[in-house]
Amino acid sequence: MGSDRFTIADVVEIRGYNSLRGHSPKTNGNETYCDCPFCGDTRGKFSYNNKKNTYHCWKCGASGNSVKFFIETNYDYSKDYSGIDGSKNAIKDIFAAINGDSILQDFHRKEIAILKTKDDDVAIAADSVRDKTYRALLKKLRLKKEHNDNLLKRGLSQEIIYSLKFRSTPSYKETAGICKQLISEGCTLEGVPGFYKDKYGRWNLYIAGEGYLCPVFDGEHGYILGFQIRLDNPIEKSKYLWISSAGKPSGVSSGALTNYLPGKNDNILIVTEGILKSTIIWYLLKGEVTVIGVPGVNAKSSLRGVLDRYSYAYAYEAFDMDKYAVATTPKEQEKVDNLMKATKDLMSILEDEYGFKTHPLRWDFDPKTEKWNGNIKGLDDFLVEYKDTEKFLNYIITKGKKYTDMMKFFGSDLSKKE
Repeated sequence: MGSDRFTIADVVEIRGYNSLRGHSPKTNGNETYCDCPFCGDTRGKFSYNNKKNTYHCWKCGASGNSVKFFIETNYDYSKDYSGIDGSKNAIKDIFAAINGDSILQDFHRKEIAILKTKDDDVAIAADSVRDKTYRALLKKLRLKKEHNDNLLKRGLSQEIIYSLKFRSTPSYKETAGICKQLISEGCTLEGVPGFYKDKYGRWNLYIAGEGYLCPVFDGEHGYILGFQIRLDNPIEKSKYLWISSAGKPSGVSSGALTNYLPGKNDNILIVTEGILKSTIIWYLLKGEVTVIGVPGVNAKSSLRGVLDRYSYAYAYEAFDMDKYAVATTPKEQEKVDNLMKATKDLMSILEDEYGFKTHPLRWDFDPKTEKWNGNIKGLDDFLVEYKDTEKFLNYIITKGKKYTDMMKFFGSDLSKKE
C-alpha cells in the first residue's frame, strides 16, 4: 500500500494543524502556510506543498513528506511507528482517519491542544528587539585584520565595512561575559537567535564556528534581523552557518532569513543567492537598485515576506551562473538540474505569484555558443572584475524604469496593453 492515494493536505487536516493564528491558512500557488506543529511558530514560517507532498518550517527546520509528518506528530503512545513496518502502519492509520475514524481524529485534537500549552517553547523576538540586542552585541566585537582584508578583496570599501557592522566572531571564553553585559544594558536575550541558557543557567551565545558575522538587514526599517557566519574553515563543505540556538535550552532558530537592501530605484529588484553576496552587489551598484538575497537557491519562503511589500516591480534574476555549467558526470548533471529548477521556481514566484516583469541576468556568457565561459560564477565577482558599473547600472535601470514608469501610468491595465 503506497501513499499516493492521499496528500500532505489530508494528513495536516487529520492532525488538526490546518490553521494560521486561529484562522484559515494562507495559500500561494502550491504552498499553504499555517502554524508549525513542531516549534509552534504562528507567523507562517511552516508550509506544505500539496503538489510535491512535502512540508518544511523555515524557523525550526522540520521537513519531510506526508507519512513522516503523520509519524512526527504522533502523540498517541499506544501507536508505535518505529521499525521496518512503521511507515506501513502509519499509512494504514492515515487511511483509517481519511475514511472516517473520528475517534482517531478526536484523540489527536486533544493532544494538539495539550501540546500548544507547553511552557517551554520560545517564540522568536520581535524584529525591533533583535535589532537592539544585535547592535549592542556588535559594539562589543571587533573585526580581525584577516577578515577585513577578505572583505576588501571582495570589493567592499573600508567605510562600508565599518558602517554595515561586519565583525569577527567572539571566542567561547568571551560569550558568557558579553551576555552579562548585554543584560546589564537592558537588552533582551530571550527569543533572540544565538542566545541560550547554558548548563549553569547563564545566558550564553552559541557560535558554531570561527569567522566573521554577515548581518541580515530588513532595509525598510533598518533592522538587523540575524547573522550568517562566513567561516574561516568550511564545515562539511558549508562556507556559511546561521547564528542560531535551536535545540538548546531557551534557544531559538534563526529561520532562513532574506537580506533586503532597498535602493533609490526601489521598484527595480535584483534577486540573488547569499547574504554576503547580496550586500556586496548592493554596494557595488551604489545603492541605486534594490537587492534581495535569499540564503540559498531553494530557500524562498522568507522571500515572499519582502515581495509582499510591492504592488509592481521589474525584477532581475541573478542566481549564480553555475546553473549553466556543462556537466561531465551524472552527479554534476543532477546539481545543474537542481540549480536550473530552483531558478525556474524563482521566476515562477516573481511572475506568476506577484505579476512582476522579470529578466534573467547573464554574465561571462558567450552569445555565439549560448554557453557560460565557466570563469565568473557570481554577480558580485563579475562586478568587481568588470569595473564599469556605470554601464551596467545604466542598462538595468533604463530597462527597469521603462516598465515601472508605464506601470505607474497604466496600473493594473498594463498587462492588457503589452
